[in-house]
Amino acid sequence: MSAHAAWNSPRPLAGCRVLDLSLLLPGPYCTWLLACFGAEVIKVEPPTGDPVRRMNPALFAMLNRGKQSVVLDLKQAQGREALLAMVAEADILVEGFRPGALERLGLSVQTLMEVQPRLVVGSISGFGWTGPYRDHPGHDIGFLSLAGYFAVPSQLDHQLVRPQIRLADMVAGQSAALALAMARAQVQQTGKGCHVDASIYDATMGWTAPMMLGSPADKAPAELAHVMADSALYRTADGRHLCIATLEDKFWTNFAQAVSDLAPALGDARWHTRQGRDQHKQALAEALAQAIATQPLSVWMDRLQGVDTAVEPVYTGREALEDPHAQARGFFTQRTADDGQPELFFPAMFDGHKHPPLGPAPALGQGPAERFTKPLS
Repeated sequence: MSAHAAWNSPRPLAGCRVLDLSLLLPGPYCTWLLACFGAEVIKVEPPTGDPVRRMNPALFAMLNRGKQSVVLDLKQAQGREALLAMVAEADILVEGFRPGALERLGLSVQTLMEVQPRLVVGSISGFGWTGPYRDHPGHDIGFLSLAGYFAVPSQLDHQLVRPQIRLADMVAGQSAALALAMARAQVQQTGKGCHVDASIYDATMGWTAPMMLGSPADKAPAELAHVMADSALYRTADGRHLCIATLEDKFWTNFAQAVSDLAPALGDARWHTRQGRDQHKQALAEALAQAIATQPLSVWMDRLQGVDTAVEPVYTGREALEDPHAQARGFFTQRTADDGQPELFFPAMFDGHKHPPLGPAPALGQGPAERFTKPLS
């Protein structure tokens, strides 16, 4: 089936109404994921709107497609009353305030569930609702730092390099979406709502802890089993990088044979097996660095064309987006006809189909407010 065909049958969250009080990235990404699976998402914004509207319009468009926008000032009684009217007809509420902020507004989890006993309240905070860092502020790079992301070596010449995407924010949104979908399934079984405490810190630790728990902290990178000379990035003659990931012997053999005339040193018998490459990883790393630096990236990729090995170019952003495979899979469009902004799709297909386009992101307040904010009788 075509990757561009749409999954038009009823989606799992069809009929589920989500109130999204969150701003910036983790919460909106979470609710975008829910929208992909059919949820109706109403973005509840302050009078000034989500800051991402101004900071990064393209990102805002991608994270908020298909949603509706209602403007409420929750610092005012009228705004809080309108929100409670919306809660009465909602299934999920997502918020990204610091712990305690809802209570100070008179909108505690208990209050919300008194209005709607089947409500799932998802709180996406920095450090969660318990623990010594509960009230501590933070942003993506700080959560990565505290969760040990930078403590796990990946190459022999381990260096601290900031990720170029908001990893902690994205994994938090993804984890929260899964938790909220499961919580709603539980409500459908029990009839009782629940509170989901989803922190960015916990989500990041969920990624980093398995590697830290499995690797003694006092060992040098060369002593760690997961740090391999042939699972690393190497600089080419033109300043680009080549990704080598020849963990299996067959991939190493195919690679070394394909470049034998350009890099004869890689044919050393010490490196024919995984055990040998691990025993002599420092020497192998030096040999690879010296060899790869002799040719531009294009030469290496031309030589490896059609070779059954796990060696790839390190792409620029434009190259990644324009890659034929990325285009064929069809999980994003560079620009859409409705608003001229990029669109993402959930990165999986169901029976060969992806979900249909969600439509443009809303303008501030672009939603039938009278439908959502009718006062409680």
